[in-house]
Amino acid sequence: MDETEAILLNKGQQIAKLQQYAEAKIAIQAVEDKQAYASSRVTEDEGAHETPNQGQPDRGYDKL
Repeated sequence: MDETEAILLNKGQQIAKLQQYAEAKIAIQAVEDKQAYASSRVTEDEGAHETPNQGQPDRGYDKL
Protein backbone atom coordinates (compact mmCIF):
# COMPACT_ATOMS: atom_id res chain seq x y z
CA MET A 1 0.00 0.00 0.00
CA ASP A 2 1.50 3.30 -1.01
CA GLU A 3 1.02 6.65 0.74
CA THR A 4 -1.87 7.74 -1.52
CA GLU A 5 -3.86 4.61 -0.70
CA ALA A 6 -3.26 5.16 3.01
CA ILE A 7 -4.50 8.75 2.76
CA LEU A 8 -7.62 7.64 0.87
CA LEU A 9 -8.27 4.94 3.43
CA ASN A 10 -7.95 7.49 6.19
CA LYS A 11 -10.34 9.83 4.36
CA GLY A 12 -12.81 6.98 4.03
CA GLN A 13 -12.50 6.23 7.71
CA GLN A 14 -13.00 9.90 8.50
CA ILE A 15 -16.15 10.01 6.39
CA ALA A 16 -17.47 6.87 8.07
CA LYS A 17 -16.81 8.37 11.50
CA LEU A 18 -18.56 11.61 10.52
CA GLN A 19 -21.56 9.61 9.35
CA GLN A 20 -21.66 7.80 12.69
CA TYR A 21 -21.53 11.11 14.55
CA ALA A 22 -24.29 12.55 12.36
CA GLU A 23 -26.50 9.52 12.95
CA ALA A 24 -25.89 9.71 16.69
CA LYS A 25 -26.71 13.42 16.71
CA ILE A 26 -29.95 12.78 14.84
CA ALA A 27 -30.87 10.02 17.30
CA ILE A 28 -30.15 12.27 20.27
CA GLN A 29 -32.24 15.08 18.76
CA ALA A 30 -35.12 12.65 18.19
CA VAL A 31 -35.02 11.58 21.84
CA GLU A 32 -34.92 15.21 23.00
CA ASP A 33 -37.87 16.04 20.74
CA LYS A 34 -39.86 13.09 22.12
CA GLN A 35 -39.07 14.16 25.69
CA ALA A 36 -40.10 17.75 24.99
CA TYR A 37 -43.34 16.56 23.40
CA ALA A 38 -44.09 14.25 26.32
CA SER A 39 -43.34 17.05 28.77
CA SER A 40 -45.67 19.42 26.95
CA ARG A 41 -48.41 16.79 26.99
CA VAL A 42 -48.00 16.35 30.75
CA THR A 43 -48.19 20.12 31.24
CA GLU A 44 -51.40 20.28 29.20
CA ASP A 45 -52.90 17.35 31.11
CA GLU A 46 -52.19 19.08 34.42
CA GLY A 47 -54.07 22.16 33.23
CA ALA A 48 -51.03 24.41 33.46
CA HIS A 49 -51.32 25.49 29.84
CA GLU A 50 -50.28 29.11 29.43
CA THR A 51 -51.43 31.44 26.72
CA PRO A 52 -48.62 32.94 24.64
CA ASN A 53 -49.07 36.37 26.27
CA GLN A 54 -49.51 35.16 29.82
CA GLY A 55 -46.78 36.47 32.07
CA GLN A 56 -45.80 39.22 29.65
CA PRO A 57 -45.54 42.76 30.98
CA ASP A 58 -48.45 45.09 30.30
CA ARG A 59 -47.48 47.43 27.49
CA GLY A 60 -50.20 49.98 28.17
CA TYR A 61 -52.33 49.11 25.14
CA ASP A 62 -55.44 49.05 27.28
CA LYS A 63 -55.11 52.84 27.70
CA LEU A 64 -55.52 53.48 23.96
